[in-house]
Amino acid sequence: VKRKDAEKMADYYQMPMFVKVAVEDVDEAVRWYQDKLGFKKLYLFKDQAGLPVMAHIRRDRYQDLMLIKQTSGSTGSGLIINLAVTDIFAVAAKLDKDAIVSPPTKKPWQAIEMTLEDKDKHQLTLTQPLQSHATFSEVMNQFK
Repeated sequence: VKRKDAEKMADYYQMPMFVKVAVEDVDEAVRWYQDKLGFKKLYLFKDQAGLPVMAHIRRDRYQDLMLIKQTSGSTGSGLIINLAVTDIFAVAAKLDKDAIVSPPTKKPWQAIEMTLEDKDKHQLTLTQPLQSHATFSEVMNQFK
């Protein structure tokens, strides 16, 4: 990691919003998000027994997730996390086929999207904007 990129990752800022993701195994979830989606671990919190109970991970600025050890109930939900990416096909190449819910597909709103599922059954949609000279209004007028 280049110094500038490392500084960007460690950059402290007030997060206007973040998602807490319930996981069965924090270490395993961190590895999956790092290996498959390019997240970086910023912080790992352990309990008194030394077991990981929370990890703060970040893919890009304002793409922060808190992976929280699920202690009751189940993981997975109806919530779908959306991440903007610039390398959707490179990410798809790293994924196991069973993780891909829908492959990269061109959408009418000038984006390529792919939906995937992590090991805890959380769905994520990756969105890569297409280069377009159309304005926002021109794109939205296609749907009227």
